[in-house]
Amino acid sequence: MAAIEEFEVAWAAAGRADDATLFQAGSLSKSVTSAVALELVERGALDLDSGIGGRLQSLRLQVAVGGATLGDLLGHTSGANVPFYPGYPQDRPVPTLEQSLRGLAPATTPAVNLDAKAVGRFGYSGGGYAVFSS
Repeated sequence: MAAIEEFEVAWAAAGRADDATLFQAGSLSKSVTSAVALELVERGALDLDSGIGGRLQSLRLQVAVGGATLGDLLGHTSGANVPFYPGYPQDRPVPTLEQSLRGLAPATTPAVNLDAKAVGRFGYSGGGYAVFSS
């Protein structure tokens, strides 16, 4: 466990770990992404009920977006595959967001796809958050 104050580690304690121990952020990034998204909604800069088709053009992803919305991506109801990302060792290359979304090396997961038939049904998906971040 660690506490961050003013962008620095204020204290850290846990078994064999100390303030120099590195951990992968994992799903913690989802809460940060959600907080930023909701702030943008509050400011009127983002609409969670808008479709995602037009937002994917920057990466030219070939996915069946169906009726999925930005809110579906955040709520794990977009029909996105790739439930989680396993992470990468420190001595290995890390894929770009585009490589990750397309399933290209050095990514270790398949391309992110959205199943239009699964929109509205819960299915935990880190891949959906990756699409949201794109």
